[in-house]
Amino acid sequence: MLIIRIFSLTFCVLFFTSCVEKLDFSQIEDYDSPSVVDVSFAYFNVKSNNFIDGSIELDEISSTFDFRVFQYGFVNKNIVKFDLNIEIVNEFDNDFIVQIFFLDENNVVAYKFEDIQLKANDANFKFKESVDVLENSKIKNTVSVEVVFKNADTSNPINVNSTSSLNFKSYMSLHLVPQ
Repeated sequence: MLIIRIFSLTFCVLFFTSCVEKLDFSQIEDYDSPSVVDVSFAYFNVKSNNFIDGSIELDEISSTFDFRVFQYGFVNKNIVKFDLNIEIVNEFDNDFIVQIFFLDENNVVAYKFEDIQLKANDANFKFKESVDVLENSKIKNTVSVEVVFKNADTSNPINVNSTSSLNFKSYMSLHLVPQ
């Protein structure tokens, strides 16, 4: 019984004296908890017949779509940066240049991503570009996106009878810091 009392007393003394610094709960007020939200960006499945307009073979094609994620008040006020993540499967025997433009309501380029150099028959291409929105505030005016696929070597025309395709899928990671 004496051993239990000594053990209990020792435990209590150690327990109550182990924390020697005062806790500062005001530190939580200085803490910013950034949030990362992933949003779907674009998906394309480009077939060889997309490079034909009537009987004319095209060296490039483009698609423009609405993208108003920056128009939402919470995102517009709190976004600090984003990452554009792209995966492409290129079954064509052609190299491509992929260009992506953020456009404002007047179709003026608000931001241009670096050109993506896509090699022929690359089944596992990945691309990531991080953009600091605080340094590129015009991005917040984006209401649409244009994606352009260009044949990198026009001396090697795209075989329009081919069953090849170019599968483009992407998402954005929005980095938000609530104000």
